[in-house]
Amino acid sequence: MKKPIKLTSFGIKNGKIEDSSIHISYDCRSLPNPYSFPNLKKLDGRDWAVQTYLFIPAMRVVEGLVALVRETAGIENIYCYCHGGRHRSVAVVELLAKELVKEGYLVEVHHRDIIK
Repeated sequence: MKKPIKLTSFGIKNGKIEDSSIHISYDCRSLPNPYSFPNLKKLDGRDWAVQTYLFIPAMRVVEGLVALVRETAGIENIYCYCHGGRHRSVAVVELLAKELVKEGYLVEVHHRDIIK
């Protein structure tokens, strides 16, 4: 089994995460925002409808992050953020977790701002 990786999503509007051990920090604000759609607004990135809405652009991000993990030894933390920390960053972390588990990594997922 490969080294464990901690994945954290958060909203930049709720403050940055001060962590000197951050190895990768990814800004998800360039992805389409589900918050703009009434049927997705109340959901979060763990919901199938939000993940489906974001799937193609989010998977491009996920593929890049998985490649970085493969090529860079010692990555222990990946932080993904968007504006509120409820939709885009959460969806990317959830999809990334699934892909990293397929690659044989132990993954710990934390969503700091999902209920704010």
